[in-house]
This record gives sequence, structure tokens and C-alpha cells, in this order.
Amino acid sequence: MIGQRCYGKRAWTLSEVCFGAMRMTLEQTGGLLEKLFEWGVDTHHSSHEYDCHAIYLKRLAEARGEGRAFKHVVKLANPHFGESKFDPRGFEQAIDRELHDLNADTLHNVQWLLRSQPINDRDRLEVLRRDREQIEPTFQRLLQSGKVLSFSSFPYSTDFATATLQLPAVSGLTTYLNLLEPEYAEFAAEETPLLAIRPLAAGKLKSAYVSRLDDDMQRRFTEFAKAADSHGAIDLAERESLGDSPDARWPNLLATALRYPLLHPHVVSTIISMRDLAQAEQTCRLAAGVQPDFERFETLRAAASLLPSFADCQPREIAR
Repeated sequence: MIGQRCYGKRAWTLSEVCFGAMRMTLEQTGGLLEKLFEWGVDTHHSSHEYDCHAIYLKRLAEARGEGRAFKHVVKLANPHFGESKFDPRGFEQAIDRELHDLNADTLHNVQWLLRSQPINDRDRLEVLRRDREQIEPTFQRLLQSGKVLSFSSFPYSTDFATATLQLPAVSGLTTYLNLLEPEYAEFAAEETPLLAIRPLAAGKLKSAYVSRLDDDMQRRFTEFAKAADSHGAIDLAERESLGDSPDARWPNLLATALRYPLLHPHVVSTIISMRDLAQAEQTCRLAAGVQPDFERFETLRAAASLLPSFADCQPREIAR
């Protein structure tokens, strides 16, 4: 059973696993949201930008009722690519649209993106500096109205993360946190809760993917597995019950990756897409019961320094 965690010091909670509605098909998702709710996953991450959003809304409408109430983390950008300034009215209208489409009274979290074109920190930071006096009041109005319970930033960079967290209305980060992308762990704190995106590093932390890497990279994954095991990052009982890989060189790689973000005491939830019931069952089985343990988190983080970077971790044929 997937548990619940408080969002920082707030009284309300999100499920520790958040269903990411970004890769849904109509054929494979019948009954998926209902089963996930039964397993404790009552929080969804969605965006009108996802190609499958209409499918998600259909499945959400089917799942609603019979005692099932869902919590929503919504991804919203303002300004968008090609826009030069923050649009308060447009942003509030987008929030109202999301509430209407989701048939929700409130959004538990809005993952806010400030986009720029060209894509760089200089332009993003300039928009943030220049439009701060419009961004902050807009966010505060939405918080006070109850339409939104919290805002988190998708940070793009550590410098941008630092800058957005200077806005009082932005209380946390929704960003990548996995064994190949550990940088934003430094920001997670009681006052700065973090929602972890792509715990499997876009599939790169699956044994089937690792088996396609060159010999040197495979060796680095083997060294990581040995280091994590020798330091007790996964205890014996977990190794016996969570085995997920037919390859003995990387035992429990999937389980380790899924559980890693949740070991951090200030990670509220990990967002992962699940395409069908089989994947959902496996995800919930492997991620259930994780207790925050900063020492184990740091042990795995240190062991992960043996791994290649996210950018370098790709099969030779792709690297060419």
C-alpha cells in the first residue's frame, strides 16, 4: 500500500507515488486509476500539453465517484516559448480551465514553468526579475482563493531554483531527482518540499537499458550495485522481496531507483508514468513501505557517483 506524506509543514498530504498521466493509451488504461486508488495512489500529475490528456480526462471521469477523490498536481507554463512576459490574466484563466476540466475544487500543487526562447537562464532570470511584482500577487490571489494549495517551480538550473524560491508564494520544487540526476536534492528541506520527476531517469535505470550500454558503462553500474549493497543501502529482506532484474550484475536496480527519492525526508512524492495495470502493480509493489532515511539516501547518492551522467548514459549506437 502506498502511503501519504505531508507537503512540508502543511496539514494536507499527497500520495508517495504520484501517477504521471503523460503516456496513456485508451486500450491499456481501463480501470487503471481505480486500481491505483485501491493501492493508495490518489495523486495525479497532468498537463493539457500532453498528447494523451483527453484520454486521461476520460479515465478520470470514469474513476471519479464511489468514494474515490483525487488530488492534482498540474503542470502550467507562463510565459510560454515565444512569449516575453508573465501574463497574470492568462495564468488565472489557465487555472480555472484546469479546475473545470479536472472537475476539481482545488489544485493541490501547480508545477510552474517559466519558459524562454532561446532557452537559457539569462532570459528566464530577467523575466523573473522584471515581472516579479506581477507573478507574486497573482500566485497569492490563487492561494488565498483556495483554487491552488501550493506552487512549486520547475527549476531548469540550480541558479534558477534559487531565484524562484525567493518568491514567497513558491514553496517547493517539482524537478528531476534520480540516481543519475541528484543535483536538486540540495534544495529539499522542510521549508522546501520536493516532488521528484522521472525516478527511473527516462528509463535509463532499467536493467534492459543498461544491458545495451558499452562494457565500461555496464562495469560502472556493476560497481554501483556492489557499493550500494556493501553499505546496506538495500537490506537483506528487501533484496529477497524486491528482486526485479534477471541480470545478477544489477540486482534490484529498478527497486533501488524507485525507492531512492522517497528515502529523502523532504521528498513528498515521486511522479512516474504507468501505462498499464502490470506496470502499475510492479511500481506500487516496489515503492511501497519506503521510510524516510536520509543516511541511506546519502549512501546511495555517494554510490551513484560511480555511474555515468544522465547525458552520457546512452547506448553506443545513439551516442554516435
